[in-house]
Amino acid sequence: MATARRSTSSSDQTEGLAQYEELLPIAQRALADGRASTFRLDPVIALQNVRAGVDAVLAHERRVRDELPRLELAQVRRLPDVALAVAYAARAAERAKNAKPRIVAPKLQRAHELRQLLLTSAESLALAGLLPAARVAKIREGRGALDVARDCVELSALFQKNAAALRNRSPVTREQIAEAATLGTELLELVRPARVRKTTKDDAVVDAAAARDALGALLASDHELLRRAGGWLFGSDADAHVPPLASRPLVRKKKPKE
Repeated sequence: MATARRSTSSSDQTEGLAQYEELLPIAQRALADGRASTFRLDPVIALQNVRAGVDAVLAHERRVRDELPRLELAQVRRLPDVALAVAYAARAAERAKNAKPRIVAPKLQRAHELRQLLLTSAESLALAGLLPAARVAKIREGRGALDVARDCVELSALFQKNAAALRNRSPVTREQIAEAATLGTELLELVRPARVRKTTKDDAVVDAAAARDALGALLASDHELLRRAGGWLFGSDADAHVPPLASRPLVRKKKPKE
């Protein structure tokens, strides 16, 4: 029997959204003018560890109230919500980072098609003496996504400049020429040179990462208080009850049977 593939439901995508909207302003105020370090932890593992730690500490709530009067229990109780908000923010940041390639790919595919159509026609027209052969050959030299974008713009300009000489002699339509110009110009903005792309990020990507990192800083700060409480309550066995955010559960190997 075939196994059904697991799909990500819309509820999975929006899990933590309410917590994100509520806690992001708090996280941003806590940072003030400071800048949070990049949150690199696995948010799913962090959430599991937070829930385990909160349950362990709240199981001794009476003792916490008596022995740790300065510990804000409300802050402890909100930790799972902070972890959920971080998980949502991490997914949002990943979506923002991956959105650009999804937008570029179909546009670039269409640009390749238009470049091929216009360039092949231009080479035939150059052989007939209707277009400058040297310029057409120069356009043919380019390779890569950025060159495809430039070629679309240059070919469109070449056909428009020689429109009168090419009337009724070219299979390329005015609509295709205009589309090449528009698409090429758009791709020149989307497909930047590698050295620029390394230092320049879209606002959406920057904002999503900043939100993730701010919430991650709030999570780390609140969880540190929880860890201190765990140290007081459980001593040297604290990690077993209040694990670090990045701690992965130990998988014990079974001894082979004799």
